Amino acid sequence: MGPVTGGLQTRRAAIGRIGEGRRRWRVMVETWQETEDYCGRLLFCPDGAEPAPERESAALLRGRSHEDILNRAHELPEERLRRLLLSLG
Repeated sequence: MGPVTGGLQTRRAAIGRIGEGRRRWRVMVETWQETEDYCGRLLFCPDGAEPAPERESAALLRGRSHEDILNRAHELPEERLRRLLLSLG
């Protein structure tokens, strides 16, 4: 299990890397259980020597399990991930 966010135990898993401009980002999924379903959000972590703040989306994935959320995240096209990263600042 991972950190506690808002009182909920979370799990994180890396799903890949994307490039934007001159920076590379690790794309991760953070999941947590809410009642019977699971929720997930995407995290973009700078990958390299230049420090930058981590960027995180709102909860935008839902499924029946942690693995279900991971499968949905893996299906997201790279261009959509890039647009989401840019929208986060």
